[in-house]
Amino acid sequence: MKKYKSSLLEELSAEIHPLEQKKTDAKMILAAKIEDAMKAKGWNRTQLMNATGQKNLSMITKWLSGTHNFTTETLVIIGQALGINLLNIQIEETKPKHYYGFATGEISPKGHHQAGSIIWANLSHSTETISSKVQLPAEA
Repeated sequence: MKKYKSSLLEELSAEIHPLEQKKTDAKMILAAKIEDAMKAKGWNRTQLMNATGQKNLSMITKWLSGTHNFTTETLVIIGQALGINLLNIQIEETKPKHYYGFATGEISPKGHHQAGSIIWANLSHSTETISSKVQLPAEA
């Protein structure tokens, strides 16, 4: 495919602020994800309209235009209807983490710690394991 070149288009493109471009890109990506999910389900615009409780097909057309400024609520409704996540967020239960240090090495007859390491481990219910290892000098 031959790419069309125009000094006017190049000039206009150069004037687009990077933040504005990112916002436009995000809207286009959302529209594409919605359309892809509709195709995967074999849905047309009317089926999406019914599944999301919309009254007018024109709203679905706006969603698919790539220019609509979605609310979080609308993205959740569309995502629920299509069985997809349009918000890249994870809701996780936060659990307190408990870290414990374990000394390795030898203890001298006087009870002093000899050269070794301290290994810090997270013993909470998460999948995190050893987080760091600190080398200890020998005591005199």
